[in-house]
Amino acid sequence: MHRILTGLALALVAPSVAAAQTICVDPGHGGADPGAVGCGHEEEDIVVDVSLRLRTLLQGAGFNVVMTRTNDSAVSLNGRANLANSQGAARFMSIHANSAGVVATGIETFCSNNASANSVDLRDEIQSAMISTWPLSNRGGKTANFTVLTATNMPATLSELGFINNCNVDVRYLTDPNERQRAAQAHLNALLRHLGQNPMPTTGVLTGVIYRDTGAGVGDTSMRLPGATITVQETGATDAASAESGAWRFDLPAGSYTVRAELAGYGVTARTCEVRSGDTTWCSIGLFPDSAPRDGGVAPPPDAGFVDSGVVDAGEPKPAMDASLPKDGGSIRVGFRDGGEPVLLEAKDVESGCGCNATERSGASALWCLPLLLLVALRRRALVVVALLALTANARAAEPDAPKLEDRRSVLRGDYLDPVIAPDGAHVLVTAPGRAVVIAVGVDEPLERVLVEQAGAGYRPEWSRDGRRFGIRSAARPFSGEPLMQYDLLGTYHGPQPERARVTQEDARVHVDGVAMHAVSFAPAIDPTGAFVAYETPTGLFLYRVADERHFALGRGAAASFSGDGRFLVFERTTDDGHTIVSSGLYYVDLAAPGAVHLLVDEAGLERTPTISAGEGGYRIAYRHDDRIVVATVRFPVRSAR
Repeated sequence: MHRILTGLALALVAPSVAAAQTICVDPGHGGADPGAVGCGHEEEDIVVDVSLRLRTLLQGAGFNVVMTRTNDSAVSLNGRANLANSQGAARFMSIHANSAGVVATGIETFCSNNASANSVDLRDEIQSAMISTWPLSNRGGKTANFTVLTATNMPATLSELGFINNCNVDVRYLTDPNERQRAAQAHLNALLRHLGQNPMPTTGVLTGVIYRDTGAGVGDTSMRLPGATITVQETGATDAASAESGAWRFDLPAGSYTVRAELAGYGVTARTCEVRSGDTTWCSIGLFPDSAPRDGGVAPPPDAGFVDSGVVDAGEPKPAMDASLPKDGGSIRVGFRDGGEPVLLEAKDVESGCGCNATERSGASALWCLPLLLLVALRRRALVVVALLALTANARAAEPDAPKLEDRRSVLRGDYLDPVIAPDGAHVLVTAPGRAVVIAVGVDEPLERVLVEQAGAGYRPEWSRDGRRFGIRSAARPFSGEPLMQYDLLGTYHGPQPERARVTQEDARVHVDGVAMHAVSFAPAIDPTGAFVAYETPTGLFLYRVADERHFALGRGAAASFSGDGRFLVFERTTDDGHTIVSSGLYYVDLAAPGAVHLLVDEAGLERTPTISAGEGGYRIAYRHDDRIVVATVRFPVRSAR
């Protein structure tokens, strides 16, 4: 009955359903993690190709699309989920390929163990569509607590398209450009059915013959050229002109396509033709012998048009350097190469936790950084990588004046996300994936109350300074600058929260007072005094000091949160195996010396998503530890400000 009512409601507004929603497409793995490997192929390459095809189809259907990666770059599981959450995505679709220790075959699709009804429905629609598209075994809809399924605040699925180590069956579909296109179309059709829409015919036929051009063009196609290779530039699909007629054919989604033909002894020729849904378009191509003169100029070279556009998540050309970062005032300037690799633009201004500042760190730490200084002189490109490694090593090192956690207690147990502690440390707000609720939990008094039931309501609610009210962000555009909706601890609505935003996120770029950060940046947090902004990128966490426009690279990190007095920043740092987080710890930065990262909590289990208060009783931290929400008092060491 729920599906029927949902379908009827969406049918009334079908033209606007897609335009109102953002879909996050997540190609699994990437960078140093190739994913599954088999039969001479790597999962990371296959799934990014299918995902890019899916993006094109989704955009053609009117959806907004954000992608966690568009090239061979590394993105943490945290980064994938946080990007989707910060974009207000309505659905999350992760694309993977399978492998096994023995020869296996088939398609399976996952949602989380405690998935919402919407997640289950989307999973089942994708599984059904893929089984109808590829003649592989139906391994069914399954559940697993993969991080991208449990850390996302929207219905989420993970598709395993086939087994990359089955060279005789599955790989034939995984590696065929035409079949990849059909897989992408299956995912779009599944999403439309899930949203209550019947997919309209979206494909047409592009066909023609290859002939020897005698100067009459398509007026004389009598001299056919069998065996010529025909390639569709946009999809990479190929066909061979038939031995009998020189004919070729492609089934393609509606749109404009450039096809090129080539044959030994003839020049390469390309032609652009329009494909219409449910129709056949003839696009015959004539080839000139290499020695023959042409009456229309010279055919394009073999690589004409086959240029990597460098598209990034926001759909814009990806610069080799981020020219928006400030140059003056001793700021660190970091850009990104096409593979997502960070590139230091001004080495002399770097500030990070490597401990090269002898006035703040021990002499041993300063000596440890001498190789880093040599690398600056010899090869600036290596600086960022070495700095991040140095930062991690120092953060893990034992500190004689480490912070102490006291009065540690579990205040809630279950599948909850993103605890946000009140400024006075008295209450914690939590949410649950797929449940669209905000729950208040008392720290010193019994309280567990559902306050708000609203799509997207749980993503980073913001407390008022007195801790009596909190604001809910826009579900569709969480960091758009729109006023937050205020509620109290009884769940009573009190209208828009007074404007405080100096930070916005447009597409996949954070802006601070109108100044753009890195080309791909998301999930911003601003400290209560307005002095610092923390934001994430695919390669790590950054801290921006507003007064002098400095950027501090904090290395791997996510879920940044400032204390109520603007003195400390806390965040998580995790490692994963491509599907789930395998280790994590909590870290902090004393904003009096923002270049150094210090270990806060690293115990058995997984510590995640910390927030910190600054009440009269001192600092309190709330974080997720495995399946519990934990609150503890923090005693920070005294550190001198520089």
